[in-house]
Amino acid sequence: MGKIYDKASLILTGGSAYKAGELWASKPLTDAGKFTYGRDSIANRVTDCGEIKQVSNHVPLVEWLDGSPYMLYEIGSTNRYTYSYNFYGWDFSTSSITRTPNAGISPEGLINAVKITQSTSNSSSFFMQNTNVTSGYWYTHSIYVKSNGARYIQMTGSTGFGGAYINFDIIDGVVTYSDNISGFLSYGIEAVGNSGWYRVFVTMVCGQTVSGRIITALIDDANGGRLESCTIPAGGILAWGGQLEQWGTWEGLEPTSYIKTEGSTVTRPRSDLYITDLQANNIFGESSGAMYLNMRPRSSSRVTSTRTMWLEDATDSGEAFTFYSTDSTAGGEFGTGTVSWMWYNTHDGSTNAAEAINLNVDQDNKMVFSWTASQWKLYLNGVAVATKTHTSTPVKMNTFNFEPVQNCNAIKEIIFFDQQLTPDEAITLTTL
Repeated sequence: MGKIYDKASLILTGGSAYKAGELWASKPLTDAGKFTYGRDSIANRVTDCGEIKQVSNHVPLVEWLDGSPYMLYEIGSTNRYTYSYNFYGWDFSTSSITRTPNAGISPEGLINAVKITQSTSNSSSFFMQNTNVTSGYWYTHSIYVKSNGARYIQMTGSTGFGGAYINFDIIDGVVTYSDNISGFLSYGIEAVGNSGWYRVFVTMVCGQTVSGRIITALIDDANGGRLESCTIPAGGILAWGGQLEQWGTWEGLEPTSYIKTEGSTVTRPRSDLYITDLQANNIFGESSGAMYLNMRPRSSSRVTSTRTMWLEDATDSGEAFTFYSTDSTAGGEFGTGTVSWMWYNTHDGSTNAAEAINLNVDQDNKMVFSWTASQWKLYLNGVAVATKTHTSTPVKMNTFNFEPVQNCNAIKEIIFFDQQLTPDEAITLTTL
């Protein structure tokens, strides 16, 4: 493997150096390895300590997943809950719930988690925030929770949404029961570091334009029924970071990174990454090269008309290699499906060849895209997927762009080569 890395002309990893607006490759250690990064807002990421911390405008989101740093690139999104972390304005009065602010350490390392306990035994105990929702749109409701005595929570649709419900064990971090699971487009529970905090979410279709809600409830049994009356263990749960995101069809299925709100909705724009002058800096050969990408899709959403990643020549209208999602077998429980992506080779706007590949959601996927004057090859997770013949010679591939306008991806490593890799090299590099 070391010899393959020695051949690389550029290496960018999740652990590479960065500052506002820039990411620096570990090879070459010159301006030729400088990527431009953009996101015109503050944002939040999970650090190596498992805490959620804010970064300033245009500072790259380096997020730690399974003990490794990834560069997180996200679709723009809005948190429609106006009080995200302290739950002011949320409705606790319609059920037997007591809200105690600043009762524990939240995922951002501050004493601002809210304790939620049952005030009347053997009762239905739940909370929500009524929000204007629109028929036909998809909505992702997410919240960070930690056991403070209670073990189970439930999420269910209410006004504006169907009555499907799903139960979660917030100690073991698993789904325990669901009723009418087809009522959820997507759902999941994901640990935040090793602190006992989990982010729990569901995505549902809105059925009417109304002041609607998706409910979070406390339950005492893994298989408890919808909003059933029960007695919750003393201490209840700690909660923080409520988020509601609205999507057009297939724009979003899972929550994006945490967006803090303090009295009004907040929008976080998408993040962009690009590098130019690849020819002048000898990153790619004049008519040959290769790109290796280790990427973890953090969303199973797709919009087929918009490209996410592409290589193109200096004219911006000649030769281009384009990558965007086209289909999804995901949805359902997060991390169990695939999202299909399509490689397109175009020349002056006309498609020469295309190839679809399936990427596993929330898992590493390693791919190599390699080309010469006569053909291009695609490898995925140790397998040669396709060899395609050009109808025109790809020359002077000069620009790399990554603009996640349709979904969210975590990138662990990007490597460029100034020559096509051999099949053995490509298979070795992409084997999981």
